[in-house]
Amino acid sequence: MEDRIPIPTDNIFKFYALFGLLLFVFCSGSIIYVYHSTNELVFQVAIELETIQQNQNPSPVDKLKMDVLMKRLDIAINDRKYECIVIGFFQGVSVLLMFYGFRKWHKEVQPV
Repeated sequence: MEDRIPIPTDNIFKFYALFGLLLFVFCSGSIIYVYHSTNELVFQVAIELETIQQNQNPSPVDKLKMDVLMKRLDIAINDRKYECIVIGFFQGVSVLLMFYGFRKWHKEVQPV
């Protein structure tokens, strides 16, 4: 007995619709992951920056560490924007694919 999930290959429109649905779900999860991981990084960097800023006389190493942490924060925020744009594009493609697949499947294949 096979334990695999059967993939509907009897109709290309059904495949488009279900692949679009699967892509939509994964894109939604990716957006949640990107925001969560970026927020964790921002909180971690904020704590480290605050501990460095508490020093009355920061050393050159502390100043360099502050600059690196600020740059890391800027990069993380810019990366989040770019990643969300790319994921949003694929999410839009998935919605179009779902719409096309379900519509063709419902209008052309199901009536037969």
